[in-house]
Amino acid sequence: MKAAGIDLGSNSFRLLVAEITARSFQTIRKELETVRLGKGLIGTRKLAPENMARSFTVLRIFKDILLAHKPTSVRACGTAALRYAENSAEFLQRAAEILDMEVEVLNGKDEALLNLYGARFFMDTSINRPLLLMDVGGGSTELILSQDWITAIEYVSLPIGAVGLTEMYLKNEIVGPGEITAINRAIKRTLAEALVQFSLNTLPARPHIAATGGTATALAAIDLNLREYDEQRVQGHVIAKKRITDIFDRLCRMTPSARNCMPGLEKGRGEIILAGVSIYRVLLDLIGSSKMEVSDAGLLEGIVLSTMPEENLKTFTIRHEKQ
Repeated sequence: MKAAGIDLGSNSFRLLVAEITARSFQTIRKELETVRLGKGLIGTRKLAPENMARSFTVLRIFKDILLAHKPTSVRACGTAALRYAENSAEFLQRAAEILDMEVEVLNGKDEALLNLYGARFFMDTSINRPLLLMDVGGGSTELILSQDWITAIEYVSLPIGAVGLTEMYLKNEIVGPGEITAINRAIKRTLAEALVQFSLNTLPARPHIAATGGTATALAAIDLNLREYDEQRVQGHVIAKKRITDIFDRLCRMTPSARNCMPGLEKGRGEIILAGVSIYRVLLDLIGSSKMEVSDAGLLEGIVLSTMPEENLKTFTIRHEKQ
């Protein structure tokens, strides 16, 4: 079965077309475009016309790709920016006209669960420990705790993301210590309250920590010193907290334009990566973990897999290699 998914994120739009059988997942086409749909949203509560215009241009490209590949099933999902914006209905109407299909706005719970659904199919699920999956996005952060890597015990979607935090706290070309202190304080306050419900100390074993999303994969690309992004090398890469701190300190000494020129990073990631990395740094400190595994797969793969009939995926439990 050929299936497709579209993730309309607060920072970037992504498209995935894949050939899926009961025992394989082969990527046919994968696209990512930075649109910054959620830029300025915190201050105005509205999607800016120029951000929507960029987004519609990308959606027309995605529509042409779908017409070329003719997938059997397609699901298009929006996330934080479309949850929060007062004028999201206007955007959704135009997006539906361009794609010739409805765009579903995920609530925080469904976004978290689709992250788990997508990530676990591409990870080594033989690890005999609970999983804590973290996804830092442009407009929100999702935390999912799973005992069996299939069912979520706890999940939460928090209104902190790389785009919004950058606009609120990191306003200088070269960030200063005061800005870092302020953003860390704000992140810690939000995350500490959320983690109380997870009761990590009551688990039978310390959870395996994994991260998905653009910030996590960018960290892996930098840590691996990739000249070009390679999802197969990024998938499963384990990065130590000390290395994350080293990378963060290095990025702080660079301007956003210099960070944007770093090999292996998607266009525009350099402008918001400091805020995204700050969330992971605070998270690892709060849960007392010295490392995290990075998964290239997550929400987008979950969207694609969710279009499949459930019976077709009952034996879909082996680790897959995307080609």
